[in-house]
Amino acid sequence: MIWFEAEQILTYLHNLELQLDEWTLSALEMRMEKAELVRLQQQLHDQRPEDAMKEEYVAQLGGRIKTLQRALDERLRR
Repeated sequence: MIWFEAEQILTYLHNLELQLDEWTLSALEMRMEKAELVRLQQQLHDQRPEDAMKEEYVAQLGGRIKTLQRALDERLRR
């Protein structure tokens, strides 16, 4: 993964966080976002960062993805 790809993921996660903050997603959209988060998590898992800085960045992205997955799960249970 190059930095540009990581930045794209970060932008996607930020936009999803904003949508969750504004409660603009329907149940169907939240399920679709959950599927996308699973895909992104797998993409990150498949990475072999070549330096410690990138490894930490990938770990932080993974943590944000898990947080968003939990938030979506909680909202879908309502």
